[in-house]
Amino acid sequence: MAAASWPLEAGILAVVSRGLGVFLDPVALVAVTLVAVAGQVIAITPGGLGTYEANMTLILQLYGVPPATAFRAGLFTHLAKYLFAVAAGLEPAWRLAGGPGRLLGTGRSGGSTPVAASHQAAEPLLPVARQEIHHGDL
Repeated sequence: MAAASWPLEAGILAVVSRGLGVFLDPVALVAVTLVAVAGQVIAITPGGLGTYEANMTLILQLYGVPPATAFRAGLFTHLAKYLFAVAAGLEPAWRLAGGPGRLLGTGRSGGSTPVAASHQAAEPLLPVARQEIHHGDL
C-alpha cells in the first residue's frame, strides 16, 4: 500500500506543478515528494503544516523552480491531500454519528430519539467475524 502512495502523491504534484506552468520529470516529482513527506518525520506542527511546504519549496528551488511558485506548489499539494482525507472520512463519520444531521448538530432535538436507539453499537466499517465469548471460555 505504501509503495503505491508515493507515485500517487507524486502524481498530485505533477498535476499541481503543471497547473503552475512547471514541468518536472517523474524522478524529480518522486524526489520532491519524498523530501517533503520525509521532512514531516519530526512533527513540530499539526499535520506538518508549514514544514511540508517549506521542504517542498526548498527542494523545488533546487530544480530551478522560482520560490513563489515552489511555495504555491507545496501549499496546493498539501491542501489537495487534506481535502482528499477529509472527503474520504466524511462517509464513515456520518455513519458512526447516525447521519449527517447528528454529525453537524442539526439533527432532531428535544429527546425525540429513543434512548435505546442512541446507545446501539455502531456497525463495523470492515467485515469482521462475529464470535460469541462465554465466561466459561475465558
